[in-house]
Amino acid sequence: MKKTGLLLTLVVALFFSSCSSKNPISSGKSNTDSILTLSVWTYYSGAAKNIFYDLVDEFNETVGKENNIIIDPRTTGNVGKLASSILASANEDIGAEPIPHIFMGYPDSAYKIDQMDMVLDLDPYFSEDELSEYRSDFLDDGRFGSDNALKIIPIAKSSEIIYVNKTDFDLFASEVTVDLDSFETWEGLAEISEQYYNWTDSKTSTPYDGKAFFGIDSMANYILIGAEQLNNSVFNVSTDGVEITLTRETAKKLWDSFYPPFVSGHFGNIGNFRSDDASTGDILAYTGSTAGASWFPSTIETGKDSSYPIESMTFPFPTFEGGDLVTVHQGAGMVVTKSDDAHQDAAVLFLKWFTDATQNSKFAIQTGYIPVKTELLNTKAHEFYLAENPDDVISDVVAMSNETAYSMIESYSMYANKPYSTSFETRQILEKSMITFAKNDLVKINEEIKTDTKENVLANYITEENFENWYLTFMTELENQLPN
Repeated sequence: MKKTGLLLTLVVALFFSSCSSKNPISSGKSNTDSILTLSVWTYYSGAAKNIFYDLVDEFNETVGKENNIIIDPRTTGNVGKLASSILASANEDIGAEPIPHIFMGYPDSAYKIDQMDMVLDLDPYFSEDELSEYRSDFLDDGRFGSDNALKIIPIAKSSEIIYVNKTDFDLFASEVTVDLDSFETWEGLAEISEQYYNWTDSKTSTPYDGKAFFGIDSMANYILIGAEQLNNSVFNVSTDGVEITLTRETAKKLWDSFYPPFVSGHFGNIGNFRSDDASTGDILAYTGSTAGASWFPSTIETGKDSSYPIESMTFPFPTFEGGDLVTVHQGAGMVVTKSDDAHQDAAVLFLKWFTDATQNSKFAIQTGYIPVKTELLNTKAHEFYLAENPDDVISDVVAMSNETAYSMIESYSMYANKPYSTSFETRQILEKSMITFAKNDLVKINEEIKTDTKENVLANYITEENFENWYLTFMTELENQLPN
């Protein structure tokens, strides 16, 4: 009877002990002897995809092999396609695949899945010391919900900088007095863009045939970050809901620094991305993601069989005159979906490994992304990486992008908007509203200057009334998309 009682006590103690935690990985060992295959969905393409897959192979052959874990990566296309695929899987739509164990997600897309109670709270899987290694605002970007729980682990971030075709810019600057300080502000960019348009126009026999100098790759970031620079957030997101806080004055400032230069032909937006426009010589400079550094052209295609090589240069993200130094930090992190302890533990093990200095510096440096741990940001990841990989070569534009990004991290505040149930939809409005309005007007302007002077035609468009037309439509669209 004594032996039976003791055995029963031990069984009960072991039962309650096994139920007392979520069993986060501490030793790095999987809690199962069977092989676990984890599906991981990303939107990476090009260099980022290749390097990510190489690192997955390295994990599978080392830490994964030791712990009976296999990471099975898959690229589902661009950001929008990935978000749609994840949502279809979460809803169990007909033909949709099972939701992956890990997926790349921005806060707004992850928020939707979290509302369906399918996203794992990662706080219990990381110690305070482990979390303290990450840059705090990068980590905070993945916290949301009523309990502000950690739902996204940052694996690599990006910001935005100015890319410039140095070769053609130098030719322009050899004939026209230009000030490189113009790249510091939105107002300066408008001025230098007008100079370039007039210079190129003077070299053609057709009137009003100048070329655009500058483009903006993300209009949403232009509006969100521009408003922050002017100390006026577009939205206030709190536990009480979402409120539009953008003032008319700020909206007018944003309009004045984009719409007039665009409809005058000084700014350009033709292809899907501004790197496309730069590769054909339709623009010389643009704001774009640091993660897109490898997409900046090394040659300009001037015809079917005609091209010439170019050099590049980069500058920090521009600010408004008198405004604050603010830039964006963005980039999807990794979301772990709820499954079972074994798969959840394995997913966390992989994410910890991927964000370790050795792996994270390799991924960040070769792609133009920003590493997520303070150690790498303080020591500069490219120096850490090259010290460990002296034979590797980083392209000039990626190296310059890295240097410029680090200089911004030291002197700029970095902003990311908090997610809410319709944040994806409102971001689409921010992305499309002003550029669509301006493009539609540009079509009409180009038609009207065939029978009138450009100055007369523009005077009918660059008006307070036209701004009001856009502003009222814009604000109404945003209001209609706010959560009920």
